[in-house]
Amino acid sequence: MISCTLYTPERVNGTCEAFVAPLRRFKEVNRSTPNPVVCEGKFFALDDNDYLIAFDERTGDIIWKSVTGDLRMVLPIVFDDRILVEDLYTNEGVVISIRDGSLLDRLEVIGASAFPSWSLKGNKLFTVTSNRASDISEQLICRQRDKFNIVWSYNDFSFDYYAASDSYVLLNDSYGSVVCLSVDGQELWRLSAIETGLFSSQLEIDNLPDSNGGFHHLNRTIGYPIIYQDRIGVVPMLDNHLVGVDLTIGRILWARKVENTHNWIRQGYWDEVYCLSSDYVEAFSL
Repeated sequence: MISCTLYTPERVNGTCEAFVAPLRRFKEVNRSTPNPVVCEGKFFALDDNDYLIAFDERTGDIIWKSVTGDLRMVLPIVFDDRILVEDLYTNEGVVISIRDGSLLDRLEVIGASAFPSWSLKGNKLFTVTSNRASDISEQLICRQRDKFNIVWSYNDFSFDYYAASDSYVLLNDSYGSVVCLSVDGQELWRLSAIETGLFSSQLEIDNLPDSNGGFHHLNRTIGYPIIYQDRIGVVPMLDNHLVGVDLTIGRILWARKVENTHNWIRQGYWDEVYCLSSDYVEAFSL
């Protein structure tokens, strides 16, 4: 259980004493990476020219240097002897072999600096691309994880963020709308802010004050949806709320006002969702 002076839980299931194992620095690597990755005995980081370097995780010796540079390690994914990173200038997804650093493929995606534009679930890789042929600016692409062939695409909803699980894909926008897809790309249901039951009319929504904290998005809890245990969606909603949704039928299970942590970071753990800001942690029962 998290312990801090500003922790304001709805309830506490249990506590335990924290401990720290003794640490020993045995090798220093003069590299800085925002999202360090360790896999199969290798530690991955960028050099000064933005090439990907694989270090031996025990000795710190360089094993290989990628054949292509101008990379950025924003939300990297390691899978099937590959690592997926971002092109620094084009925002393409760059697939590099973790065996020898060779270039395997490039994927058109919107840069991960905007939001997590790729995620891996089972045998599917989800990416977000620009949709130049439609008024809806982004589309969700589902690819096979092995050959990157496109399985399906979805562009019937202008979403800001998404989350994927083994059975569902959950999308939300800045205006309180939510769409749920099956993992096969079929739309299952969608909800508007009015349909959550939090607001009596569109006029009430239009008259809501700005979000707390001065964020540029109005009247909502900032951040991504999450999917808990492949059955409950936790979605940011207008007026700094979170709502829990039954993913099978789109029924609202609960709604809570988030007073101090209307921020990007939230995580489902056991039967609770934890919301984190720079000063507070809030926990709500799922």
